Amino acid sequence: MDPKKVEDALKDMETAAQIDPNYAEAYLGIAELQVRGGESEQALETLDQAAKLTPDSPLVSLYRAQAYLALKESKKALENARRANELDITLLPAYRMIGQILQADGDLAGSISPLSTYALYEPDDAQVWGWLAMAYLEKKDSKEALKALDQSLKLDNRQTETYLLRAKLLLDSGKAESALNDYKAALRLDSESYEASLGIGITLMTLKYPGDAYVQFERTKTLAEDDLENAEVIYWRAQSLEKLASLRLPSEIIRH
Repeated sequence: MDPKKVEDALKDMETAAQIDPNYAEAYLGIAELQVRGGESEQALETLDQAAKLTPDSPLVSLYRAQAYLALKESKKALENARRANELDITLLPAYRMIGQILQADGDLAGSISPLSTYALYEPDDAQVWGWLAMAYLEKKDSKEALKALDQSLKLDNRQTETYLLRAKLLLDSGKAESALNDYKAALRLDSESYEASLGIGITLMTLKYPGDAYVQFERTKTLAEDDLENAEVIYWRAQSLEKLASLRLPSEIIRH
């Protein structure tokens, strides 16, 4: 369970397999740890050994799916994840795995059913709620996407990208104040986030604070990394200056 002690756990599993070469669970444990450690090809070899001892174990198929996904062989990964699900329909990680593979393969809408099933029984997985949000967005269902993002951030409030995604949805739905809070939260988590910094400026424009927005766009300039981002900042800074000129606000009342 401790990521820092995976190697120690692996040694124990290997010792167990040496003591009893017919102990299938030891090989399954070795394979799981090998996948975690980025040794997916070795894990597949270990799973071949496990399969000889327990050919109908859904865990063999599940760990094979994880290994193949890590190796970017999505077709084999999906076949094995579905095989694990067929062998044991109560194995919740198989639903998660199917959804994850479908998302990696670009089938976001198809991932909704397995991920929703998983989330129904394992509601405390923040990442799964994030995946569901992306799937609902693909279907243009912003209401369900917002619900999923709310749940994801409730479980883990350290997700910069999730804050950014929710901020954009909130801004698009006319909830600028809430969007501003999310953009600020994202910037607190990642002070170098161009998207969060620009988002704050755009939201301030929406809230009719062009002076504050101008100051924010000036800050955002230092975070732009390419010509496109530079052009975007310049465009929005010009928008704020144009608005300030139309309002004829003296520079001293531009709030900092």
